[in-house]
Amino acid sequence: MKTSRLINFLRNVFSGLYYLTIGATLALLVVPTLLHWGQSEKEEGNARFTIDIPYRGILQADDHFSPGKSRLQISDHPSADLTVPNQQNEYNVEFQVSSFQEFLQLPRFVQAFVVFFFLLTVGGFLRVTYLLRRLFEDFSEGEVFSVIQIKRIKTLGWTLVGLFLLSSVFTNVNHYYLTRYLEEHNYEVFMPIGIPFVFPDNWLLPLTGLILLALSHIFLYGLTLQRETELTI
Repeated sequence: MKTSRLINFLRNVFSGLYYLTIGATLALLVVPTLLHWGQSEKEEGNARFTIDIPYRGILQADDHFSPGKSRLQISDHPSADLTVPNQQNEYNVEFQVSSFQEFLQLPRFVQAFVVFFFLLTVGGFLRVTYLLRRLFEDFSEGEVFSVIQIKRIKTLGWTLVGLFLLSSVFTNVNHYYLTRYLEEHNYEVFMPIGIPFVFPDNWLLPLTGLILLALSHIFLYGLTLQRETELTI
């Protein structure tokens, strides 16, 4: 069965994205370590990494932002700043580190935020691109409606729904601890609904996942009917 150029193109795209993500992840883990080893003691501390965590809510700090002032210092050790809010009452809390030792001195929830965000983003993207790569590889070979393809579509759907649920729980847990952190540094927090809860805004993930789950059941039903027809004939 001859396949279209589009299917072959998409197969190559998702295959490239999959291996590119693996290479970029390894580079992200290895390069900073090599750069840190290459720094002398005098140079150490010049390069700083920023951990930017969004925060939604209403803070007493609104009154302290002057027209020409875009940030307030929360803490000096570790270095933490609060940036001016946007129209959605969303701030950015920025933690800055220059070494792994300083990273270990950050609050535990910030360390967990970095690790979990990295694992969720990279792991989720690898999982999705791997499934899409396998799907289009089989499509290019003429295998379209088979049991294994339907299972891959179902797995892809559950993966997207799972990523949405994990990211929602992770965002709210992190938001809770960030609220406690700001309160410990004398910022009065006012939440619109009275509790530190953040409604998810990435609804495209679960919607796509549910559509794929529905399609997998439709394809499986169609495949069952086709087999019953073939046995009848």
